[in-house]
Amino acid sequence: MSDAISFGPFVLATPTLLVLVSWALGWWTGSRLNRDDDPGVAKLLTRAFIVTLVAARAACVIEWSGAYLAHPPDIVDLRDGGWNLPVGLSLGWLYALAARPRQVRSARAVHLALAISMMAFVGGTVALHAMSDDDRRLALRDLLMTHLDGTPTTLQAHEGRMTVVNLWATWCGPCQREMPLLADAEATHPDIDFVFVNQGEPAEQVTRYLSDQHLSLKHIALDSASQVARAIDLRGLPTTVYLDAGGRVLAIAVGREARPANRILAIS
Repeated sequence: MSDAISFGPFVLATPTLLVLVSWALGWWTGSRLNRDDDPGVAKLLTRAFIVTLVAARAACVIEWSGAYLAHPPDIVDLRDGGWNLPVGLSLGWLYALAARPRQVRSARAVHLALAISMMAFVGGTVALHAMSDDDRRLALRDLLMTHLDGTPTTLQAHEGRMTVVNLWATWCGPCQREMPLLADAEATHPDIDFVFVNQGEPAEQVTRYLSDQHLSLKHIALDSASQVARAIDLRGLPTTVYLDAGGRVLAIAVGREARPANRILAIS
């Protein structure tokens, strides 16, 4: 099963943590096998890690260019957790291979470090995706959240109706611009339940934000421990999960949807 860790406004999804652990294992391997104490090994692995992070972020920005270009400061706002990890890790790995002949003497240390990193990432990714669709449905339907008044709620309460679950936070710029669109979609689709699941913020902060933005939404849930993020392998905020009447995941969309009502109609 996947997981995620929250650091204040940051949500570190398990796939992101997996990249960090994979590179740490590679770094440790390279250091242990660097018999000649070649300083070039550590420098090369550091540069490759930086390439990985930059490439992973750039690939995500390109993938969701419509949302990011609509508000360019969001490109450098890493709190949304937007990373394309396979692209980033692959480009970092290729950079290290291409740069190795010019920067280090210990080819074996670098090659094995890269191999260990890639094996750890691939193996971890396979393990994270071992959860079946049924397990994911059950995990989502039973997660305990709270309403703004502190009463408990679960997504199981919405079974029997198509449900749109939007993961958001008050600090998230794309979330702020998306929520009025989703509020309009909620008003025009009374046959669909919209559940706005806040990630990790207190009720007072959420209530104040909704009041300031003049947003009237039917279903607000507080997910203080980011349990939903863990269940769906959160890639970034905002994320919208589309569930059928039986609670099965139909689609997961990361980033601000330009026409949410059209997307809802397309999959309903």
